[in-house]
Amino acid sequence: MSIEPGRILWMELGPRGQFKKRPAIALCRPNAAGNFVVAGGSSSTPAQLGNDEIALPFRLPRHPLTKLSRRTVVDCAWLQEVNVSDVLAIGGQLPPSVLFQIITKVETHYDLSARQPRT
Repeated sequence: MSIEPGRILWMELGPRGQFKKRPAIALCRPNAAGNFVVAGGSSSTPAQLGNDEIALPFRLPRHPLTKLSRRTVVDCAWLQEVNVSDVLAIGGQLPPSVLFQIITKVETHYDLSARQPRT
């Protein structure tokens, strides 16, 4: 299983305990224990994006790179450390420009190299 930054993964994530299969964006490679950081996503999207939200490319019937067929938003403040065993399915890949936007927003409040919030 190849997990690289920008890979769209499907896993059980749940804000406020509402766990369901959701898209998540890998932000780093797994460490030796198989742990890595993801940003959670949702296809239930608001009309107007929040400051930490980025819309992902999609297209019907399916985007050629992301493999998404419906509007999906990633929340750059919804970060979670997960394990490779948590991955239900591997999806498409983000374009480098979109991954750069996500990493830039994430890095304002989370140090990906240290895998901890910025103080």
